[in-house]
Amino acid sequence: MKVMFVLAGLGVGGAERVISLISRDWVSRGVEVTIVSFDSPDEPIGFAFDSRIELVRLAIHSSGGPFRHGVAATMYRCASLRKIMRAQRPDIVLSFLTKINVITLLASYWTGIPVIISERNNPKAQQAHPLWYLSWKTLARRAQVIVLQTNSIRRLYPAVLSKRATVIPNVVELPEFEHQDHEGHVLVSAGRLVPQKGYDLLIRAFAKIAAANPDWRLVIWGEGKERERLEAQIRDCGLEARISLPGNSPRPLSWVECADLFVLSSRHEGFGNVLVEAMLAELPVVSFNCDFGPGDIISEGVDGLLVRAGDADALARTLALAMADPALRKRLASHAIKNAQRFRREHIVRQWEALITRILSPQAGAFPDPIQHPPLTGT
Repeated sequence: MKVMFVLAGLGVGGAERVISLISRDWVSRGVEVTIVSFDSPDEPIGFAFDSRIELVRLAIHSSGGPFRHGVAATMYRCASLRKIMRAQRPDIVLSFLTKINVITLLASYWTGIPVIISERNNPKAQQAHPLWYLSWKTLARRAQVIVLQTNSIRRLYPAVLSKRATVIPNVVELPEFEHQDHEGHVLVSAGRLVPQKGYDLLIRAFAKIAAANPDWRLVIWGEGKERERLEAQIRDCGLEARISLPGNSPRPLSWVECADLFVLSSRHEGFGNVLVEAMLAELPVVSFNCDFGPGDIISEGVDGLLVRAGDADALARTLALAMADPALRKRLASHAIKNAQRFRREHIVRQWEALITRILSPQAGAFPDPIQHPPLTGT
């Protein structure tokens, strides 16, 4: 069995983490795995990849210049990927995210190699050039299957594409971690500092309840283009001593170690990996019920608290409720870690394998028997 993954780069992101976990499982069982990305070999890799996996980094970035340059860069990427696909002849190709899916489907023409495409974002909130979406709608019919992360997203697709779609949630796994003692209480969030994540709304909400909860502070882990604007907002609120933006966590997911409550303030999501990570770390969670993901992950009032999307006042009230009630936080956390087990690697990897086995002919071979993985839990 030979499997090829295609994605934009190997940095820090949800798709990159999912591929690192799935590919590690498969290569340990004798599957030949190649990962093709369009970033440069000298760019940092966000997650560990097994040494037996072949990484092909093409160093062909998308063009940020005039449209004609973007078309030329896209065709060059297609030609380069097609050359690799024809040379390696994988049994199947798994492509992730809209632009890369377009490139992969174009590259696969007349190769006879089946392609599964995975869409990870909210299709209503895509900010790509309209021609990318038009190209995607046309080419997506050539994919063997379109993998989506929630049934909510599937309902947005036209019938001709929805019937080609299947739902496989994200695989989420925590490394070894240990909860650390810390002063006071910490409300934590984690993600890129971009408008999508709604950290301006979170800061506004925390500012409303900070005086009434003096033993709580807010820590937002991550980096991005909104840093200066968010820092200015914190200064305007006079909360420099209560709200911090420490940047990326020193180790993957180490932000769970010093947290008492997690909050997701996104305006939209494709799934919300970080929410499941917090639940697996046995943290109580509060989240905007944004499109898409939180409503599929959280059972309201059982393993988390959902808030009307974009409503900073409602978020402030719900956070204040959770901050003031240790028993509520403990009950939510105990249910969260149980209910989030369905997103662990062994469950999601088997769903991918069942899908690929259904697509491939018997001559392509089958996946080797799964290895039993010990659970990774905090101590």
